[in-house]
Amino acid sequence: RWVKARLMRRRGASPAASATTATAAGGDLRVTVLRATDDKPVAGASVSAAPEEGGKARKATAGADGVATFKNLPEGRWTVSAAARGLLQRAEWGVEVVAGARAGAGIAVEVRLRRGGDIEGAVRDEAGSPVVGALVESGERQARTGTDGRYRLTGIEPGSAAVSVSAPGFVRTVLRGLDAADEATLAAPDAVLPPAARVRGKVTDAESGRPIAAAEVYFYGQDIPDGSWGNAKTDARGEFLVDGL
Repeated sequence: RWVKARLMRRRGASPAASATTATAAGGDLRVTVLRATDDKPVAGASVSAAPEEGGKARKATAGADGVATFKNLPEGRWTVSAAARGLLQRAEWGVEVVAGARAGAGIAVEVRLRRGGDIEGAVRDEAGSPVVGALVESGERQARTGTDGRYRLTGIEPGSAAVSVSAPGFVRTVLRGLDAADEATLAAPDAVLPPAARVRGKVTDAESGRPIAAAEVYFYGQDIPDGSWGNAKTDARGEFLVDGL
């Protein structure tokens, strides 16, 4: 930002009408979002820039050329991230913004987005029947099994992945060591869910014997592969039911 300062005239000093001083308001940052597989621009991608030392993040939308421009960012290190529908979010850290740099010849960074991989499979009980409505999770991705017990997870980060499967009346099961690849579908082995135990109980006040409502109850099994746990909240009568142990 350019600031005009008027100098006051002192006695005995040579006249000075005015002087112009410049203070740099910041630098511009040009971000180009591309598909990692073919380097094509990702139009409409959501782009954000956040100062690494804390402060307000800036947001912009990439144009048809995949470019988003941030004007007059304060000098310093920034984290730039981009996301788009059907593609995995990606971030670039430590982007150095220099005061006075302008978009045409300033700081430029490219962010390449991948679609990620897919994982599909089936969930069955020990008798081989499909488990309908089972919750299947891998990282932040979730899916429910259909009437045939099958599921499909999309947008999985490439690399080693784990899939967690849970359903009422069954013990949670985890499939590990799955190798997800970008823009490829992995057929996972069937997840077989063993039947689970249920625990019913009641929570009362130790002195009065009155039921305690809204009490949190937790169960955790030790020395069980992948763990076994459950929780519940007591009702108005102090009663609870924990499933899936």
